[in-house]
Amino acid sequence: MKNKVTISLTLLCLLFFTFSLKSQNVVLVDKGLSSYQIVVGEKADSMELYAAKELQRYLFAITNVTLDIVADSTTPSDYEIVIGKNNRLKELLPMKEIPRDEGFIIYTDKEKLLIAGSGRKGTLYGVYEFLEKHLGCRMYAHDALVIPKISIVSIPQIKDIQHPVFSYRETLHLYPIQNSSYADWHKLHNRTDIAREWGMFVHTFQTLIPAEQYFETHPEWFSEINGKRIKDGQLCLSNPDMREELITNLSKMIQQNPAARYWSVSNNDNYNFCTCDSCKALDKKFGNTPSGSLVWFINQVAAAFPDKIISTLAYQFSRKAPQNIVPADNVNIMLCSIECNRSRSFAEDPGETEFRQDVEDWAALTHNIFMWDYVVQFRNYLDPFPNLHVLKPNLQFLADHGIRMMFEQGSGEEVTEFHQLRTYLIAKLLWNPYQDANLIINDFLAGYYGAAAPYIRQYIDIMKQALIQSGKRLDIYGFPTDALESYLTPVLIKKYEALFDSAAVAVSNDKILSDRLSLARMPLEFAVLDIACSNMIPEISIFITEKGKLKANKAMVARLYRFVDNCHHFNIMALAESKAYTPEQFLNDVLNIIQKGTAPNLASGKPVVLNSACSPKYNKAGASALTDCNFGRSDYRHNWLGFEGNDMDAVIDLQEKVKVKSISVDFLEAPLSWIFLPVKVEFFVSCDGVEWKKVGESEQQGSNIIGKSEIKKYHIQFPKKEIRYVKVLTTSLKRCPEWHRGFGNPCWIFADEIVVE
Repeated sequence: MKNKVTISLTLLCLLFFTFSLKSQNVVLVDKGLSSYQIVVGEKADSMELYAAKELQRYLFAITNVTLDIVADSTTPSDYEIVIGKNNRLKELLPMKEIPRDEGFIIYTDKEKLLIAGSGRKGTLYGVYEFLEKHLGCRMYAHDALVIPKISIVSIPQIKDIQHPVFSYRETLHLYPIQNSSYADWHKLHNRTDIAREWGMFVHTFQTLIPAEQYFETHPEWFSEINGKRIKDGQLCLSNPDMREELITNLSKMIQQNPAARYWSVSNNDNYNFCTCDSCKALDKKFGNTPSGSLVWFINQVAAAFPDKIISTLAYQFSRKAPQNIVPADNVNIMLCSIECNRSRSFAEDPGETEFRQDVEDWAALTHNIFMWDYVVQFRNYLDPFPNLHVLKPNLQFLADHGIRMMFEQGSGEEVTEFHQLRTYLIAKLLWNPYQDANLIINDFLAGYYGAAAPYIRQYIDIMKQALIQSGKRLDIYGFPTDALESYLTPVLIKKYEALFDSAAVAVSNDKILSDRLSLARMPLEFAVLDIACSNMIPEISIFITEKGKLKANKAMVARLYRFVDNCHHFNIMALAESKAYTPEQFLNDVLNIIQKGTAPNLASGKPVVLNSACSPKYNKAGASALTDCNFGRSDYRHNWLGFEGNDMDAVIDLQEKVKVKSISVDFLEAPLSWIFLPVKVEFFVSCDGVEWKKVGESEQQGSNIIGKSEIKKYHIQFPKKEIRYVKVLTTSLKRCPEWHRGFGNPCWIFADEIVVE
């Protein structure tokens, strides 16, 4: 009997406790009915009114109940959702801490709910946080909005105040640019915010003092390199007349856009800082770094515009902080991490000691730092890029050093690997980098990929682990072939393909999920095709060998065409940061490689001797690169043999006497990377390797278009001769021409396959 009484009392206590919890909840909607109204200030601004309407719209979508929006001049009631600044705040807001930097408070007082924020969009951010955190809404992508259907909206008592860790948050990815509602939902600044706040945005020396306008009359205003002023470089920061002209030009721009607060006065995108005696003296005075003369110069510009913030770049040559000088209060330092490895976090990577020091040194000089970070593979947008695990610790490292403005550069309007997931994760971490990143990833995968989520999670985890265990670098300007010994080994590629095959079965009855999965697989498809073109792995090759001859691998060719078709389906317009490299060009590159590889070539696989030294920087296969059937493409890192400041003198032994009628060799032209065509290529033949006879020469007209990247063939034909040896000799520029930014410095020639027929 005693046990029964004890059990009954326990049940009564549990029932009372449950009832008490329910009584504490705020029931906004109950089975199609609501006593609530949304209250806004009588003088509420447009953004707060928009926040109220958004809450009204989503609540209707969730419950099919419309709550009225009323002004705070109406008689107060017990059932109110108070939005933004209005006369209800004094009564409802007990917390002393006020939201800052567009932060917000979500707070319940008995039956009332308050959502209010600071700045222009804080209240709107609070509304979206409430919808996501308490009502289960999600915006995984601009076209992937989850709105649950609920008949009873019951929320617990809430006391939630949030401030963003970073006061400025932008990620340059597809959806925040094209869709402002996505950016607002995720509390991001978008391009409209940039246009409102920034008068100019990076690499502005060329805009403020255009070389086309000033170089002829004032060459002394531009960089001096090796004793000569150059047009395609930086500015001579020690020149007072140039500084006054720049201030005048900037003043005119500010007059045309007076509302803009930030104005960038910053380096052009090249390394050619001025080395005249005056600039070198300033650099020496301020820490033996080019940032010394830069900060000295920018401080003077900033002094002319005390009500504006003048932003400049700590980028590449100017990344190291100066000494004995401090940026002015209205100078913003835009610090860039372009050189950093992405396989390990900034804080843990032993190879990033200098970057950590630079962050610490700049942070010791100023708290007005805008961090420009990089989060995708820029050289190959669809290259698998397993960097998700470093996003959180990197942001934490920067936040811990007092950096409050973050720009995560992605691919802009172009599609990259996992761009929806990457954008979603970055957005969450920019608001608070101390969240659990795995929970965010898992939430996204489950909501966006459905039943395929576990397979995608395995794919991500296996790739990440393989990269970490390999100890290899992950570079933002890399290639799939760079990962052949880390996360893209043939064995792992088979595992990845099996995971995607299983995932496809799991979502085969859902067209939307199947499409999303197909897009997620595109980077793996690209990687396989790119690796296949290198002809380095027999099981992953664009070629097969039949009777000792290379033939096109028909299965791989079909895969190539399928990939390009899918690019069109998913609106993938560019495969690299240079938008000129399209899926069609990738197709043509691969087809050209097939054509070259299957064409007759007596030199294929034959030994080569170099009588001139190639560069150790670009000689992965050594001299054999010229005859290994591993063909160069329009990017200089692919299979080219490089000669820096030197000619190429190559001799091929055909190993027996054969009849020959033509010889050709390809060279790459890429002036942006200091790679130029040979002035002339001469061809010689011999029967014994001692006595040589010249059989012709070939010339090509070089281009002075800095961004050009093209393969040119040097080719000769002659009456058939029986020979054994072939010599190819170039006459090269050896140093960059006067029109080029690298004038006077050693330049390159890049040679590829020598074809003998």
